[in-house]
Amino acid sequence: MNEEEKGRLITAVECARLLGVSWSWVIRHSAPSAKFRIPVMKVGGLLRYDPEQVLACIRNANATPKSVGV
Repeated sequence: MNEEEKGRLITAVECARLLGVSWSWVIRHSAPSAKFRIPVMKVGGLLRYDPEQVLACIRNANATPKSVGV
């Protein structure tokens, strides 16, 4: 991410491209009811994502140890 893009909010399609997932995955994980929720905000009724927050959320999720059922 270059200096010009810092602080810029991105669309769900751009977020999907950033994460290498489908647009529908991003939308599903933006819902308040999602078990794993990525940070999202509404701007004028549209969903927008802060790329730095989204990447930090993914990093934190991967760093959190998972419990294993016995």
